[in-house]
Amino acid sequence: MRTERLNLCAYVEELDDAAWRTPSLCTEWTVREVVAHLTTTTRATIPSVVALPSLVYVAANRFLGGPKRVAGLELVATDAAWSSGEGPAVHGTVADLLLAAAGRPAALTGLSGPGVELLAPRLA
Repeated sequence: MRTERLNLCAYVEELDDAAWRTPSLCTEWTVREVVAHLTTTTRATIPSVVALPSLVYVAANRFLGGPKRVAGLELVATDAAWSSGEGPAVHGTVADLLLAAAGRPAALTGLSGPGVELLAPRLA
Protein backbone atom coordinates (compact mmCIF):
# COMPACT_ATOMS: atom_id res chain seq x y z
CA MET A 1 0.00 0.00 0.00
CA ARG A 2 2.80 2.42 0.89
CA THR A 3 4.52 1.80 -2.45
CA GLU A 4 1.28 2.41 -4.34
CA ARG A 5 0.73 5.71 -2.52
CA LEU A 6 4.29 6.83 -3.21
CA ASN A 7 3.86 5.94 -6.89
CA LEU A 8 0.65 7.99 -6.96
CA CYS A 9 2.47 10.93 -5.36
CA ALA A 10 5.27 10.73 -7.91
CA TYR A 11 2.72 10.67 -10.72
CA VAL A 12 0.59 13.62 -9.56
CA GLU A 13 3.65 15.79 -8.86
CA GLU A 14 4.00 16.10 -12.63
CA LEU A 15 0.39 17.13 -13.34
CA ASP A 16 -0.30 20.61 -14.71
CA ASP A 17 -3.47 22.61 -14.04
CA ALA A 18 -5.28 21.17 -17.05
CA ALA A 19 -4.53 17.60 -15.95
CA TRP A 20 -5.86 18.33 -12.43
CA ARG A 21 -9.16 19.46 -14.00
CA THR A 22 -9.47 16.40 -16.27
CA PRO A 23 -12.59 14.27 -15.68
CA SER A 24 -11.76 10.95 -14.02
CA LEU A 25 -13.32 7.52 -14.41
CA CYS A 26 -15.41 8.28 -11.30
CA THR A 27 -18.64 9.86 -12.48
CA GLU A 28 -18.49 13.66 -12.27
CA TRP A 29 -15.17 13.75 -10.36
CA THR A 30 -12.04 15.43 -11.68
CA VAL A 31 -8.55 14.09 -11.13
CA ARG A 32 -8.16 16.70 -8.35
CA GLU A 33 -11.25 15.40 -6.55
CA VAL A 34 -10.12 11.78 -6.77
CA VAL A 35 -6.65 12.63 -5.45
CA ALA A 36 -8.20 14.69 -2.63
CA HIS A 37 -10.36 11.71 -1.72
CA LEU A 38 -7.45 9.28 -1.79
CA THR A 39 -5.18 11.48 0.28
CA THR A 40 -7.73 12.08 3.03
CA THR A 41 -8.11 8.41 3.88
CA THR A 42 -4.79 7.82 5.63
CA ARG A 43 -2.19 9.27 7.96
CA ALA A 44 0.62 8.02 5.72
CA THR A 45 3.23 10.60 4.84
CA ILE A 46 1.99 12.55 1.86
CA PRO A 47 4.34 15.01 0.16
CA SER A 48 3.13 18.60 0.56
CA VAL A 49 3.25 19.08 -3.21
CA VAL A 50 0.37 16.58 -3.42
CA ALA A 51 -1.41 17.26 -0.14
CA LEU A 52 -1.48 21.05 -0.43
CA PRO A 53 -3.61 21.27 -3.60
CA SER A 54 -5.91 18.67 -2.03
CA LEU A 55 -6.15 20.70 1.20
CA VAL A 56 -6.99 23.88 -0.69
CA TYR A 57 -9.66 22.02 -2.64
CA VAL A 58 -11.24 20.20 0.33
CA ALA A 59 -11.22 23.29 2.58
CA ALA A 60 -13.18 25.23 -0.05
CA ASN A 61 -15.54 22.49 -1.24
CA ARG A 62 -19.03 22.79 0.26
CA PHE A 63 -19.99 19.32 -0.98
CA LEU A 64 -17.15 17.85 1.09
CA GLY A 65 -18.01 20.02 4.12
CA GLY A 66 -14.66 21.76 4.32
CA PRO A 67 -15.86 25.37 4.59
CA LYS A 68 -18.16 24.50 7.49
CA ARG A 69 -15.34 22.77 9.39
CA VAL A 70 -12.71 25.48 8.93
CA ALA A 71 -14.95 28.57 9.17
CA GLY A 72 -13.56 31.21 11.50
CA LEU A 73 -10.18 29.50 11.78
CA GLU A 74 -6.75 30.21 10.38
CA LEU A 75 -5.11 27.03 9.11
CA VAL A 76 -1.32 27.27 9.30
CA ALA A 77 0.93 24.63 7.74
CA THR A 78 4.04 23.79 9.72
CA ASP A 79 5.76 22.02 6.81
CA ALA A 80 4.97 24.43 3.97
CA ALA A 81 4.74 28.18 3.46
CA TRP A 82 0.94 28.24 3.53
CA SER A 83 -1.90 29.55 5.64
CA SER A 84 -5.54 30.32 5.00
CA GLY A 85 -8.47 31.86 6.81
CA GLU A 86 -8.89 34.20 9.73
CA GLY A 87 -9.47 33.49 13.39
CA PRO A 88 -7.84 31.34 16.03
CA ALA A 89 -4.92 29.46 14.50
CA VAL A 90 -4.75 25.71 13.90
CA HIS A 91 -1.15 24.60 13.28
CA GLY A 92 -0.21 21.28 11.70
CA THR A 93 1.37 19.56 8.76
CA VAL A 94 -0.40 19.91 5.44
CA ALA A 95 -1.47 16.25 5.72
CA ASP A 96 -2.99 16.77 9.19
CA LEU A 97 -4.75 19.96 8.07
CA LEU A 98 -6.09 18.04 5.07
CA LEU A 99 -7.44 15.31 7.34
CA ALA A 100 -9.10 17.96 9.52
CA ALA A 101 -10.66 19.78 6.56
CA ALA A 102 -12.01 16.41 5.42
CA GLY A 103 -13.55 15.78 8.84
CA ARG A 104 -11.17 13.08 10.07
CA PRO A 105 -10.78 13.17 13.89
CA ALA A 106 -7.41 11.39 13.56
CA ALA A 107 -5.99 14.77 12.56
CA LEU A 108 -6.43 16.17 16.06
CA THR A 109 -3.36 14.40 17.45
CA GLY A 110 -1.15 16.30 14.99
CA LEU A 111 -2.69 19.73 15.43
CA SER A 112 -1.99 22.54 17.89
CA GLY A 113 -3.04 26.11 18.56
CA PRO A 114 -6.03 27.92 20.02
CA GLY A 115 -8.28 26.98 17.08
CA VAL A 116 -8.09 23.23 17.78
CA GLU A 117 -10.64 23.55 20.59
CA LEU A 118 -13.13 25.07 18.10
CA LEU A 119 -12.27 22.60 15.33
CA ALA A 120 -12.54 19.39 17.36
CA PRO A 121 -16.35 19.26 17.70
CA ARG A 122 -16.72 19.90 13.95
CA LEU A 123 -14.96 16.66 13.01
CA ALA A 124 -17.01 13.50 12.38
